[in-house]
Order: sequence, then C-alpha cells, then structure tokens
Amino acid sequence: GLLYVPAEVTQINDNAFNECKKLTTIKFASSSVLSSIGQMSFKNSNLKAISLPVSVISIGQQAFHTCYQLANVTIPNESELTTISKQAFVAVGIKFLNIPKKVNDIGHAAFTSCTSMTSVIFRGNIITSLKYAIFQSSGLKTITIPSSVESIGMSVFHDCKQLQSVSFSNNNVLKTIGVKAFYESAVKTIYLPSSVTIIEESAFYGCISMTTIVIRNDSLLESIGDYSFEKTAISDIVIPSNVSTIGQYCFHKCSKLNTISFSCASSVNIASNAFDGTAVTSLSLPPDASYEGNVNIKRLSCCKIGTYSVTGKFEVIGGCTSCLPGYTTVTAGTIGTDQSVCSVCAQGYYSSNGKASGLLTGCTSCEPGKSTETFGAKSFDKCVVCAQGYYSTSGSVISGTSTKCTECFKGYSTAATATAGTSAGACG
Repeated sequence: GLLYVPAEVTQINDNAFNECKKLTTIKFASSSVLSSIGQMSFKNSNLKAISLPVSVISIGQQAFHTCYQLANVTIPNESELTTISKQAFVAVGIKFLNIPKKVNDIGHAAFTSCTSMTSVIFRGNIITSLKYAIFQSSGLKTITIPSSVESIGMSVFHDCKQLQSVSFSNNNVLKTIGVKAFYESAVKTIYLPSSVTIIEESAFYGCISMTTIVIRNDSLLESIGDYSFEKTAISDIVIPSNVSTIGQYCFHKCSKLNTISFSCASSVNIASNAFDGTAVTSLSLPPDASYEGNVNIKRLSCCKIGTYSVTGKFEVIGGCTSCLPGYTTVTAGTIGTDQSVCSVCAQGYYSSNGKASGLLTGCTSCEPGKSTETFGAKSFDKCVVCAQGYYSTSGSVISGTSTKCTECFKGYSTAATATAGTSAGACG
C-alpha cells in the first residue's frame, strides 16, 4: 500500500510501521519538514523505494532493518542528514548509496549484508571514523575513503567478496586500519596512505586476490599486527623504517611472497613465525632488527650516522659519504645524493633549534675542549662535556673553574667525548 506523509509531520516515531508487510510505497509532501525517522520505524516492511526529504537530520537504529525489497534510497546532496544510526539498513536491497556532505556519524553495522549494494559515494569530508562492520558482507565493488577518515574500524569491509578497488582521497589523515577491516575481501591492490600508523590484527587476512601493497618511503607506519596479511597473494613488500613490530603469523601462508625489503634505519622486531609458509628463503636485515625465525638472515651494511649514500647502504660504488664537520645525519642508512641530508648540528656544535639554517650553515662549534652530549644541541650552554682529546675528573665541564677540561698531550687522545680521568693516563 501507499503511505502519504503530510508536510507538517516532523517525526516518524519508533516502531511506527514495523512489520507492515503491505507497505510498499511512501511519499512525502514537497514542503515536508520531517527531521527524524525513529528506531525500527519501517523494520521488516516491504517498502520498495524511499526519497528522503532534505529536512531529515537523523535516521534511527534499525529504521529500515531487513527491508529486503528496498532497492532505491534517494538522499539529496543538499540534505541536512547528519546521523545514520547503527543497523539502520541491515540487509536491505539498496543498489547505490549517496551519503550527503553533512553526515558525520554512521553507526556500526549500518549497511551490513546489503548484498545488492555495489557502490557508495561520500559527498562530504567530515566523517572521522568508519565504525564496526558498517559495510560487512555487502556487495560493494569499489569505494573511495574520504580524506577526513582517521580510522577504519573492525570488520568494516569483512567478507566483501566483490570489493576489488579501495582508494583514498588526497590529503587523507587515516591512522588506523582495524582488526579484520578487509578480512576475506576481494581487494587486489592497496596504496597505503603515508599517514597510517597501525595495521591491526587480521586486517587483510584471507584476501586471496591481493597481489600488491604499496607503502611509500615517507610512511609513518609503526606496527603490522598478527595475521595481518595471512593467505594473501602478495609477492613482495617494502617495510618502512618506522615499523617497530611485525606480528605473529603476519605473512603466514603467503605462498607467493619471496621478497621483503627493509630500510637500514629500521629497528623492527619480527615475530619468529611471521614468514612461515612463504617463499622467502633469506632476509637482509638492518643491524638493529630482531628476528629469531627459521628464515636465513644476513645483515645489511648500512651507512652510519653522519654518512649517507644513494641507497643508504655501503654496497654502492664509492661507499658512504661523510657529512662535513659540524653537520650530521640522525639515523643510520640515510639516503641522499649530497650534503643537504646533513641537516642537523653534529655533536660539539649547536644552533637555536639544533639544525642547520641552510646548506652547511647555521651550526656553531663549542669552545675548544668542550662538546655536547649528542647531536642536535640547541644552545651553547649544552656544551657541558669534555670533547674528544680532553678529560676531567667527571668527564664533564667542571663548574666554577677556569681550566674546565684538560687536553691530552700531542699525539694522544681519548676514545670518546666525556672521558673521566685525573691524569694523562686517560689519553690512550
């Protein structure tokens, strides 16, 4: 049957038309001021289509839950809609979804099991979280994640068997890809945004069509959780330098995976079973990486702090180039082609912010005999230890004296800065 909603109606109450099996059509007055659609208001009805008035602000929990015949939901771009509550459209027959620009909250499982829904378009950029199971087991084939989204929650695209393409808007701020976010989906390629810091447990587990994950050099990724890529079809992956942990069975049963590349600057801790069931036969790990699994390892020869090369490794023609006096790099394995990467004041030098102000300018040397405790010192009063080739009873500058640190005899030196000693015997 047909339901006509007069213009003056502002709210459709909870359960108003719940289980109305004969309800197939609803029309709203052109001047409708309807603002809210209540909980379970049309649940289990046989509605076939609905065109929401621009004035609607909120759609309540389970409002259209299991409306299997509901194939067409029209929400105008200029809609005032801000909230789509949890389970609002579970298992409806909708084919296409337009999410207007003012929507800032979509409740968990809002579109779960919408198997006919192949496409979703977000018109705005204010929603910050895709919550638990929003699109789980839907028929989505492609989706673009808005730039405002900071987290993709647990099971958001779980079991989306048709979802092959996931893209991210420019200037996105995504930080977290949640537990089972893409579990057993059909995703083929992921270009991971540089802003992502955490890939949680089983995020891409069982994505058997997934052949490629691209992680940029400037990635902020810190953690790759347990089972994250288990049973995917990736053949190679580059682990960025910020990654500190690779979890249990992370790449388990990735039978095509044969190449894993690490940055010299990495100090990653890798679970012993992370590569079980892969085609990886050896790993080239940076000096500070930790791994006790069954795969053979060799250590990368990386450029030390204060040096650089075009690959960050020593195994290049010409080896590693040293920074000029007064300037340094801050990590091992620095990649560069010229002295511009030596952008921090070296130990024994300082500036107002601890950095060079230009190419090899801006850093000032401590007074003779003095040094800083480390690189990047921000003022002259950080020159508090004895320089190499000098010593004092504590290794530090002695307050209240004029002598400060004592210089070694000609031809002799100390092994390092901050050498403690009471005689020239401190100079080897």
